[in-house]
Amino acid sequence: MTQSNLPETETDFGYGQLFAILLRRKFWLLGVFCAVLAIAIPIALKKAPTYQSSMQLLIEPFVQEKQQSKDGEKQFTDSNVEVDYTTQLNLMRSSQLIQKVVNSLQAQYPKLEVDEIKKILTLSRIVEDKSETKIVIVDYISKDPIETQKVLQSLQKVYQDYNLEQQKQRLSDGLAFIDNQLVTAAKNVSRAERSLNAQVKMECCSEQVQLGRIVSIN
Repeated sequence: MTQSNLPETETDFGYGQLFAILLRRKFWLLGVFCAVLAIAIPIALKKAPTYQSSMQLLIEPFVQEKQQSKDGEKQFTDSNVEVDYTTQLNLMRSSQLIQKVVNSLQAQYPKLEVDEIKKILTLSRIVEDKSETKIVIVDYISKDPIETQKVLQSLQKVYQDYNLEQQKQRLSDGLAFIDNQLVTAAKNVSRAERSLNAQVKMECCSEQVQLGRIVSIN
């Protein structure tokens, strides 16, 4: 019985001894704690806060041309086309567009760099009811709250301008395609008219020859 109670007594003594040591050194521990606070608080106060701005964009469809038909003519799709979201997200992250953002803000933020923006910028599609929507949320973080807003506003404008240019280009290509089709159709009509006129002339000549033969026989 004495041996079984011995470990418990030693354990109780160990905890009591530890508590006594901590109690004797409470002022030393308090001093260390205060010293740590004295160092940590100024560092935390000197550290500049960061700000985050977010915006939502409705991704527009990227209309693509169908493959060329057998006769080499391009066929254009209508607006019922699936959006290539991966392409659109990569486009917004591309150095080409972000360089335009940097250029537009160069006067206000001369230290802005393309790689820095690409590193901080995050894009993700909003998910509702376990399915991804057509809306993309864009986040940007900076130590300057105004900069975060300016960067996102500029990115939105650059992206929309780029899409507008692409739409104009597609419209121009479509009109050029229609013009080419009209020219081809006009040539086909003219060729058909010439062929028809030639055929009519041949038939008239044939009828005149036959009529001459009949008259000579009579």
